[in-house]
Amino acid sequence: MSQGVQVNTMRTASVRATDQARSRNVQPSVYADGVKSLLLRKIRKAEHELVQLKMDYCRFIFGLSFGALVVSNGKLYVVDQVETETMQLLDTGDWSRPALQARPVDALAVSKKQLSAPVQLAPDWEIFRPADRTGRI
Repeated sequence: MSQGVQVNTMRTASVRATDQARSRNVQPSVYADGVKSLLLRKIRKAEHELVQLKMDYCRFIFGLSFGALVVSNGKLYVVDQVETETMQLLDTGDWSRPALQARPVDALAVSKKQLSAPVQLAPDWEIFRPADRTGRI
């Protein structure tokens, strides 16, 4: 091979190596950004599904839903919000009761326009179960 051809071949190889290095530097970050975006979407979806599952758990296990009546410290409240993020996984495998935002019922009796601000209820609430007045078995 002549010296001119050899130098030209070396330059071409050097340019190819530089181009490949640049493309390798770009591709992993593009790939990583795509993977990051995919994983973030999956995490958000899983978190949303977990909240929905916890709400179902509250509904079916505790009898709790929006507008439910609960008793805490001897007072009656109407549930405005169930705070599922406060639920803890217990050693038994069950979930603890969630904290709630609720409004005192006596404020509802006056006027809906005069509702008092919601209060935070600790997880020691109980679902209000009125006494059975029908006498049926």
